[in-house]
Amino acid sequence: QEVIFACKNYLITVYVTAQIMVDLGRVHVMRGGAGYPTLFAQLVGVLEILTSLNLVEVVHLDCLGTRLDFMDMLLATTLFPLAVAVLVLLGEWARVCFWSGHLARGKGFKILLIFIF
Repeated sequence: QEVIFACKNYLITVYVTAQIMVDLGRVHVMRGGAGYPTLFAQLVGVLEILTSLNLVEVVHLDCLGTRLDFMDMLLATTLFPLAVAVLVLLGEWARVCFWSGHLARGKGFKILLIFIF
């Protein structure tokens, strides 16, 4: 049991570190700095897919044949995390109604907080 708990904490730490690496590179370039080296930039690109909730980049909505303008991408990027949050909260609410417990202490809610962070 302690090994599982330690592995869970380790994976959460690795996930949050990957999120920081992805965002740090983007902010550094935005402030006028140089980007990551090529090989590391490719690794960070893979990590960005795994750590972001950007529906446009993950699903490649721009390849569906219709041209997406900025407003479409903004709506998809904004509404996708909100829809995921609503679905998770509905699932947690159903769990509380049927099996009791607390909404904010469920695994789904904790994973949602990690994803949103």
